[in-house]
Formats: sequence, C-alpha cells, structure tokens
Amino acid sequence: VVSSKTTANLDDLDGALDAILQILVCEQKIGWSKDSRKIILLPTDSLLHSAGDGLLVGAVLKPNGTCLLDDDGNHISPLTYDFPSVGQIHTFLKEKKVNIIFAVKDQRKLEYYKSLTRELFRDSAFVGELQEDAKNILELITKGYYNFARQVSFSINTTLHENLDVKFFADCDNLGVMNETSACYNVEENSVEFTVQLTQKGPPTKLNDFLFIEEKNINEKIALNITYTGLCSCKNYDGEVLTCSNGNFRCGKCICQDEWTGKLCDESCDNKDFGSCKAIADGYICNRNGDCVCGKCLCGYPFDGQYCQYQCPTSKNGEICSGPSQGKCIEGKCSCNEEFEGDDCSCSKSKSGCRLFEAMQFCSGNGECVCNHCNCESGFSGQFCENNKENNTLCELYIKSIEDAVLNGTDHGVMGATKFLIQEVDEDRRKSICNASECETIIYQGNTRCTLKCCYLKKDDDIVHWLVTKECMLTASFAAITTGIAALAAIIVAGIIGIACAKYRIYRLEKEEYRRFREEAKSLHEMNPIYKDPVSTYRNPMRAKND
Repeated sequence: VVSSKTTANLDDLDGALDAILQILVCEQKIGWSKDSRKIILLPTDSLLHSAGDGLLVGAVLKPNGTCLLDDDGNHISPLTYDFPSVGQIHTFLKEKKVNIIFAVKDQRKLEYYKSLTRELFRDSAFVGELQEDAKNILELITKGYYNFARQVSFSINTTLHENLDVKFFADCDNLGVMNETSACYNVEENSVEFTVQLTQKGPPTKLNDFLFIEEKNINEKIALNITYTGLCSCKNYDGEVLTCSNGNFRCGKCICQDEWTGKLCDESCDNKDFGSCKAIADGYICNRNGDCVCGKCLCGYPFDGQYCQYQCPTSKNGEICSGPSQGKCIEGKCSCNEEFEGDDCSCSKSKSGCRLFEAMQFCSGNGECVCNHCNCESGFSGQFCENNKENNTLCELYIKSIEDAVLNGTDHGVMGATKFLIQEVDEDRRKSICNASECETIIYQGNTRCTLKCCYLKKDDDIVHWLVTKECMLTASFAAITTGIAALAAIIVAGIIGIACAKYRIYRLEKEEYRRFREEAKSLHEMNPIYKDPVSTYRNPMRAKND
C-alpha cells in the first residue's frame, strides 16, 4: 500500500472561474434571491485556469454564457467549452451585481489575487488570507460583506443617448461640499446624498428619453423619464447673428463657456463664488435645484426663483405652466394668459372643441364642456357625447347626405344649414387621423356594392369635414349566377366522360397487344425445337406423397 498526500492534478491551477461562471448564469438553479446582496465565497490555495487552458483536453469552444448545470448540479458538457476569461467573469459580475470574496490560504498566492482584484475586479472583489483549518472564515466573510456594503456607486448607461452627458456629485464625508464623483467608500452609518447632472450636448432628436440610475451592488434602480420642452427650431434663423467672444451662437443667442457671461460672453465671472447662491448662511447652493453661474442660480427643470426654491407646476406633456403660450411661472405658481386657467394653465376657456358645428348643442346636450372637452353624462360617449348604447346621433344625421354626395360624385354637400366636405382616403390614413366615432353604410351603383366607412373632424371653420374610405366589389344577378353554375357543371361532367373514354380506349389497346404477344410466343416455340420455356416449376415431393 502506497501512502500519498496528493489528491488533485500536479499543476497548481484549478477551474474556479468555470464554477463562478455557472454560479453567475444559473440563477434559478443556484436559488439567488431577487433583491438580496449576492456574494460568492472562494476559499482556495491554487491559482486559476483561464481562457486557453482548455486546449489541453480539446475543449476549445468559448463559453456562451448559458447555464450548463443539470438538476443535480453537475456540468453537462465538461470537456466541450474552454475556461472563461477573467474579462468575461468581470462582465458578468457587473451585469448580475455579484461580489466575490477570495479567501486565499497560501501566502505566496495571496499577492496574485490582490493584483487580480486591483487591476480588474476593483470594487467587485475582496481578498483576505485564510488561516490554517479555516479558523477565520467567518471573519473574512464579515469583512468582505462590510467592504461591499460600505461602498455606494451609481451609474447611468448612456450608450443610446450620445448627446447626453451625465455627471454625479456627492458629499461623501458630510463636509457640506459636493464633489464630482459617482462612488463613495467606507461610508459609515449615515446618509449620503447624490446629485445627478444631465447636460444636453446637442439638439435632442426626440421629445422624450428614458434612463435608469443603477447602484452597482443592489438590485434597485431609479427610472428617469426625460421630457424636452421642445426641439430646436431655429435651423433657418434669419435674425441678428451675434459674435460671441467666449461662446457659441445658437438660436439667436450666445451660449457662453465656463467663467464667462453677458450677451456676447465677454464678461468674466468667477464660477467658484457660491456665496450669493445660498439663501441662508448654512443653506445648500441653489437649494440643489440648479447650478451657480457667475454668482446667480441657473435653475434646473422645473424650478424657479432667485435660489431655485420654487417648484413650478407642469402639465401632462411636461411643460412648465403648459408652455409660454399659455402661462408663465412666478414664485412657484402659474400666471395664465387670458385664454387659459387652472393650476398649470392647461385648461382652455374656449368651448369650440365641444361641438362639431355652430348650430349644434355643446356636448350634444348630453354632457358638460370643461376645459374645451366634453365630460359626458352616464350612458353617453364620444368626442361630443354623440353616442349612446343604441346609436350615433351624428351618423344618423349625416349618413344619408353623405350617401347622396358619393353617388353624385361630389366632394361637398349640405345637411340642414351646415355645409360639409368629403375627402376620400385609404383606411390606414383614416384611422391615423380620426379619433372620433366612425360611421358605416352600404350603397349600390349598378352592379357595384360599396361599403363606406367615414369619420368626422372638427375644424376651426363652421364646416364639417368627413374622411371617407370606399371599398367596392362587383355584384351579379341570380340568373347570371345560375347560368354560370350550370356551365361549370357541364364542363366538369364533360371532362369526366372524356377521361372515362380515354381510359377505355387504352384498355382495349393493351388487351389486343397482349393477345398478339401470346400468339407470337406460341409460334416461336413451334418453329424452334430447342426452345425451352424459361419458367421452371418445382413440386414438393411430400405434397405429392400426401396427394
């Protein structure tokens, strides 16, 4: 019996990276909790096999990032895929928000794991020395956990938002000074406030953006729904062009560089003098709702005031006081123009949108006109409360006049004292424009049956506009249909008879051919005395005995 202390391969490398990869991608089989912190503990006294080492056993395929564990936790393709690279593990650690604790027993290899963490894993790993018999394993887990828990790091993925620049500011040490950083370390048991600054580097290409602020360790995120108050519309600007000394001319004004101000960006200022941007001695700069530029607060959306201390009301489309054409914000409250009212100036005083034509009752007499929109009574619906459960009053009112106009080939008509116009469009365009109820009717023009689908539009004038889609198909009389069916049946019967006659003729020809073959074979036998029949017959002797 030979005694040996070797229990593994003689090389000083192990496949821990492959095991870590499976832990990261097999979330359901490992049983990670959705919102918990995720930490992997790797006690080891070896170095790591990495990408390329699988060539020794013929495993050359790159790991594809899928789970390769069966229900018992065994690897289903151990000799197919190569070891993952360190970079691949780093990517999955960030994506899955998982941290690693390296508990290294061998003092000589401790520096290897520290270097690996310092150069690549950075904030995702913690390295500690594991004592003999793993006596300090719980201590290492505790230290590693608090090392991760005391780190706070935020990020925003702006890959799809090229014109958006993001900066984070934080007061990590609670000294009252916000420094540009997205992470704080060794945070004690106190709150740390972060400020996110979004800067539009170029004109927006759309009115809305959607971003997420994510923390690197915990599975939580903050959704940012960004609404731009409007796209730049001064492409063909033809006003006065200014010469900006220390800035760029945009949309009729100078956009100044840092530390410059004025109409022409020719006035120097100190952007570091924050004193005049604080409402009180120990207050925050611009109440954290704006930037201090040249001693004045430049408020962010939707704040206003000398120190950005007021928050202005915004409408559903995200505009302050529903936009300059409807109102403006003064000390956190909207001052509306004459035609509008409400907390955010979104309520129009006009009632033109509550009826289709002047002679019509507001909301068809079935509702109340509020902010230029109809609030219908119970049982009624539609833009003008024109629908009830049984019918559409406007369709009933207009449909006969529309039928007559289409049959007469005109694009206009009169219904009572109201004029209306007809525009023929395809179905896709009608559906994209109309938001009102639709009407449908059928008309006949000779042998043509047409379906009319139409909807009405409210215009500024007192003319009702109808969009009509016309779908027609030919019709036929009963006699014509009967004649056609009879002709078709006759053709089918004639075809069947023709096929039967052809098959009978072929049958007669084949029978006659076979008869001639038999006669020729018989005469050949009589003419050739050495002719032998190629057919041999064998009889079972036992059958003959029984017979």
